Amino acid sequence: RREDIPSLLFAFMCSAFALRQWVNGKMSQALGIGHSSDAFAGYLALEYMTMPLAVMSGSLFLSALVPGSHYKRFIYAVAVLPGCALILFTSLADRIVYTASIKIYELHILLSCLGALVYLGHKAFVGHGLARRLCFAFGILALGVINDVLHSERIIVSTFIGPYTFIAFVLVQTGILSGVAARAHQKAEHLGENLQKEVQSQTRE
Repeated sequence: RREDIPSLLFAFMCSAFALRQWVNGKMSQALGIGHSSDAFAGYLALEYMTMPLAVMSGSLFLSALVPGSHYKRFIYAVAVLPGCALILFTSLADRIVYTASIKIYELHILLSCLGALVYLGHKAFVGHGLARRLCFAFGILALGVINDVLHSERIIVSTFIGPYTFIAFVLVQTGILSGVAARAHQKAEHLGENLQKEVQSQTRE
């Protein structure tokens, strides 16, 4: 169903974050697997790939919920195409090379987050109701992501809060998606009732 594309993209975004938490939390090692040097290299590459994956799926998700031609061009130029290039780079380059290029991954994240906040803020300002709620939800997530990037670069001294802000984002976002689905169901019921009245009227005539 074409109207369910935002839910699918949201699932991809959540999967990317979940995969990143699995790798960072060393869950496989805790279960007694993945202790070899090859496994470490694979997990490290996977950790770096989850960054562009989350950015790409998150940007496409926002674009699907609040469509706009200018923002769509922006995310393909800043989030999607560079994200694909970063995934390819990670899979082909030596781990010493791509880990030394961490600032490129972080720049990809920051530019995509800032672009999304500006776009949602503009849409909210002109009266787009869904954009207002999305701006609040994504603002929470962006706050955690930007904090973690700055903290990892030792620009600020704080702690990693990204996973917690993502949980808050998921909770708010689930409510938004539920509201969209509920409104679609109410619209279908309303159309069905009107159609039934129309059929009865035509039958009487």
